[in-house]
Amino acid sequence: MSAGYTGYLVRDSLDDDGTVPAKGSQYHSPDILVLPPTDTTDKKSLAYDEDPNKPVEKNHTKYRVYVRAKNLGATKLSGYKARIYRNCPSLLTHSREWSQERLKTPSGDSFLEIPSANSQEIVVTTDYFELDISQATNNCLVLAVTDGPELEFPDEIDDMPKFLAARQYVCMRNVKLGYTSDNFHEEYVRYSVSEGHNYQFSISAKGTFPAKTKFNIHCAELGIYDAEKNLSSKMTYATPTVVLVEPYTATKSHNANIRVSFLLPNDAHVEGDMSVNLIQSKVIDAVEQRILRRLGVYNLVAHGN
Repeated sequence: MSAGYTGYLVRDSLDDDGTVPAKGSQYHSPDILVLPPTDTTDKKSLAYDEDPNKPVEKNHTKYRVYVRAKNLGATKLSGYKARIYRNCPSLLTHSREWSQERLKTPSGDSFLEIPSANSQEIVVTTDYFELDISQATNNCLVLAVTDGPELEFPDEIDDMPKFLAARQYVCMRNVKLGYTSDNFHEEYVRYSVSEGHNYQFSISAKGTFPAKTKFNIHCAELGIYDAEKNLSSKMTYATPTVVLVEPYTATKSHNANIRVSFLLPNDAHVEGDMSVNLIQSKVIDAVEQRILRRLGVYNLVAHGN
């Protein structure tokens, strides 16, 4: 644990135990709980070592966003508030652009009260924020939990993952838009690309998939139509495994919604252990490689999300 921190922990990932810098990804906090209005689960009973979030689906316009937190201190905590700021991933570094756009509760408040908690106790808010997913381009959520005034973000954040990893009381979740039928599942993720740069878009899959499963990456805005992988035999991926890679060169700077999906044979059904994720990697070009090597930098692929 990070010595000296005695407030609430909201995790960046399931690997985050409060150590600074945080372990794991900073894009999928399991403590920002985005749930459909039909969900009747007792939020306090949700397993702390699991992420209950699923891609939000088109048939629900508004989702409910609860906050989960753990008291890392040695004494009881009370009086803390949670605020969530909504933004587009392409604007993450420009916090002045999104720090005024807050989620609201059904009663119009821009904060939630964090329940009092004893040392090491895990709590979940009883009230919730509302998230209108019809604004599909603006579904990156930044959560801050404080016991005093609202957190003041700097006007510019050069390295958002590093900023998050250094603060136990701030985390982020990139909300995915998705749809599931009997044998088909799709998710949409918004990414930014810069003119003249080379990228790789990859699908990682987890679960057991039957033969003839088709994995696909599609984005009309970027001109990606036929990126597909067909399984010739049944495959089990115990951990997220890359199954498809699609190279892309950006001819202009662009924000785009990219769809990743899998289609099962007609006699198969989507099961709860099946999942896919999109990984964006910026491929460093030859000129950048030479400059970075002169500086002693040899990790030449920059990964996103």
